[in-house]
Amino acid sequence: MRRVVVLMLACCLAAPARAETEPPAAKPEPQMSVADLIAGVLPAVVNVSTVLAPRPPMTRTAQDLPAEGSSQPPAVVHGFGSGFIIDGSGIIVTNRHVVEHAIRITVTLQDNTTLRATRIGRLSRADIALLQVKPAGKLPTLKLGDSDQVRVGDKVIAIGNPLGLGGSVSSGIVSGLNRDIRTTPFDDFIQTDAAINHGNSGGPLFDRRGEVIGINTAIYSPTETSGSIGISFALPINDAKFVIDQTLQYGRVRAGWLGLSMQSVTPDIAEAIGLGIPRGSIVAGVEAGGPAAEAGVQEGDVIMSIGTMTPRDSRALWRAIAKAPLGKPIELTVWRDGRVLTVSPTVREMAPFVDPDAPADSAVRTVAAVPFTPGFQLSAITPETRTKYKIAPGQKGVVVTEVAPDSPATERGLVVGDVILRVGSAPVAKPADVTTRIKAARERKEQFMLLLVSGPGGQRFVTLPLHPDG
Repeated sequence: MRRVVVLMLACCLAAPARAETEPPAAKPEPQMSVADLIAGVLPAVVNVSTVLAPRPPMTRTAQDLPAEGSSQPPAVVHGFGSGFIIDGSGIIVTNRHVVEHAIRITVTLQDNTTLRATRIGRLSRADIALLQVKPAGKLPTLKLGDSDQVRVGDKVIAIGNPLGLGGSVSSGIVSGLNRDIRTTPFDDFIQTDAAINHGNSGGPLFDRRGEVIGINTAIYSPTETSGSIGISFALPINDAKFVIDQTLQYGRVRAGWLGLSMQSVTPDIAEAIGLGIPRGSIVAGVEAGGPAAEAGVQEGDVIMSIGTMTPRDSRALWRAIAKAPLGKPIELTVWRDGRVLTVSPTVREMAPFVDPDAPADSAVRTVAAVPFTPGFQLSAITPETRTKYKIAPGQKGVVVTEVAPDSPATERGLVVGDVILRVGSAPVAKPADVTTRIKAARERKEQFMLLLVSGPGGQRFVTLPLHPDG
């Protein structure tokens, strides 16, 4: 099984061979050579070395303890990554995961000058960190580009510190955009075919003008120790700019919050709610007392636009909310039961992310279409089931007690202990409520039934197909 190893990145440049029958191309405009471009940006790329905080073993027994009076200091662990200078006074951008457990951070410039570094601000939910060094003089800097202008097929160059070698250059093309590698609810990664390896993390991804369009952050790798297989990911620099500006101004990221959990509308969700064309983000949960709840947003609403933006998926909506001005109302266009409404919740600040080991907000699961079979058993919530399945006090609904293998319930992500809150638009309190409403929907020849489910990752919508040929 493939896994994402969040560590480092790079790229490769190659022009495709032209077929003999292809007409002559127009004469290209003169361009700076790649070597000249690299010579111009290389001085602002740095190596980042860390001494990591020792971690105790997961379990210990009496036999593991040292004898009284003896000393067994933990082994020192070193790490390495990359970074780049954005301010001549000594401000450096890198990945959060490069430095988050470090007790000592050292930056090495291209002329081999070594400087101690300190972190600026608290760790953010995004995989970005800022470092400060105190150089003897002004340092060279890089120009930040516009990642919104990046297109699939554009040539890119990466510079970093793979395997601790330092100052290593690779090149390639943009392989894909808006990739979701499920590290946050708002992933928007640039994919490149870069030859990137451990240690490239935090380094810059350049366009052919020598402007930074991304921060090399992750690779797909079969194992923790494998190297590049040509699938690498960079954080778009436009997303990073928000984190950088907020950290420099406030010492932390002051992100917007509306008190919503959302997921993108899939074709089967659109079919189940009568929306027609899949678009927008469906609200899976509304936090009591939050801005969205106070403005009248409801579970099952589909958010079509925010302000002047029409986000293409729930991750884009998350980013728009995070960047919205705090303390001001933001207009949401909402589709509800065939009607279009406008609500204007006032944006509040998201609780700061201060625990680097805590998981990010879980993204709700989306599901694939499968033939219809029931596939699950239900029970009312009783004191016994509440205890057995660790259901929160006050939680209402119907608990899933059994899920058949190879059934739509399993493939759609239902697990034992999930609580079904609603079927369609109606809340449920006993198993008969669920089965009756599914039966009625089948008789109406509806193709899908939408379930609102609460589980360990929060609330989410699950679509259940209602017909074998649906």
